[in-house]
Amino acid sequence: MSKTLEKLGYKKIVDDEYQTVYKNSYGDEIVFGKLTKSVSVDDRLHWFRVITMEELKAIYKYCEDNKWI
Repeated sequence: MSKTLEKLGYKKIVDDEYQTVYKNSYGDEIVFGKLTKSVSVDDRLHWFRVITMEELKAIYKYCEDNKWI
């Protein structure tokens, strides 16, 4: 079973008609662009960051739950 972003330590900090943003205690963000159905993953310094497979599964679950895929 896939974990949710919340179970991986992320908190939803923005949820409006344009985007949903989750942030963890390190300042890393996962941003879901609702209009473009896009996903971006940024660290707090906006450098390249590798995501874990659990994070990828949680992103996939979010997209499924919101009927993006």
